[in-house]
Amino acid sequence: MDLRKADESPQFAKPVLATGTTISLFLALGTIVYHLLEHWSWVDSLYFTTYSLTTVGYGDLTPTTTAAKLFTVGFLLCGVAAVVTSLGVTGSRYLEFKERRLASRLVNHSHGTP
Repeated sequence: MDLRKADESPQFAKPVLATGTTISLFLALGTIVYHLLEHWSWVDSLYFTTYSLTTVGYGDLTPTTTAAKLFTVGFLLCGVAAVVTSLGVTGSRYLEFKERRLASRLVNHSHGTP
């Protein structure tokens, strides 16, 4: 069995795609909701969503309506958890990918294959 073939499998691509999709969906949801509830520009809405999901929290923009504040509570509880979990899974798969690649090189090297 050629271990190099295992390195080329989509086992790493799937979590990366899932992470990108998850983060994109949360960014889109937050941007749309803040634009509608707070009447912020699209850029300000995206900016607030991004720095909130990354837990930076500059504080230069804050929700002022009750609806936006309540949305923020749920959005951040779910969004931060989803983003962190997605990035954790991707990081874990990346390390597994690198480990398999190293193992493949070691096995091939021990058999005299470059």
